[in-house]
Amino acid sequence: MEASGSLDTLGILARSVEDVSLYRDVLLGIEPVPLPEDEAAPRIGFCRPYYWNRLESATQKLLEDGARRLARAGAKGEEVILPAADYEGLEAAHRWISGFEMARNLAWEIEYHWDRISEKFREGRLKDGLACSFERYCEMRERVARCRQLLAPVMARYDALLAPAAAGEAPAGMHPIPHPYVYMIWTAMHVPSITLPVFEGPNGLPIGAQLVAKSCDDRRLFAVARWAYRILRDS
Repeated sequence: MEASGSLDTLGILARSVEDVSLYRDVLLGIEPVPLPEDEAAPRIGFCRPYYWNRLESATQKLLEDGARRLARAGAKGEEVILPAADYEGLEAAHRWISGFEMARNLAWEIEYHWDRISEKFREGRLKDGLACSFERYCEMRERVARCRQLLAPVMARYDALLAPAAAGEAPAGMHPIPHPYVYMIWTAMHVPSITLPVFEGPNGLPIGAQLVAKSCDDRRLFAVARWAYRILRDS
């Protein structure tokens, strides 16, 4: 069921990078091809997005240490900064684009089953979408398109970027606070990403490392992810 056609993302959860790669090939209806085993050390840039200061200090240190370990293992790359002046507007763009499209894709549910939709959803995305003008929607889509143009030459220099996958450990309780900004930038940019469970936070809970590749370069991303996972898991 489509929610936001511009931003809907299919996520695969699996026990290994190889299984994710296989599942992706099957979903695309193409002949599955094993990942190559003789991969040289890739080019991995260490990305500090505009929201870097929102991460917990322990998460920042884990990512910095992970980048150093990858570099010691031979990964060729340097630090990549995505400035707020260029990319921070993506959070607002994601909000208005997704809300606008959801409100229209769910028009039947809104018309006939409004009282059966959760209050949180009614007062969140749907409220935004119903209040969003077509002009604002188009403006947000243009903003995203400009950001994709800015990101393309950055991504072309690397096989993948190492980026945050979460602000910190999962909080206690039944209603954890989400940190969508760590992934919404990549969703809006239409680039493939994968999160590896390789770090451990102060309370012993897992914190992931996210790898991002250029658009449509899924297979290369999987190869880099497997290489990085072996390094970060074992070192």
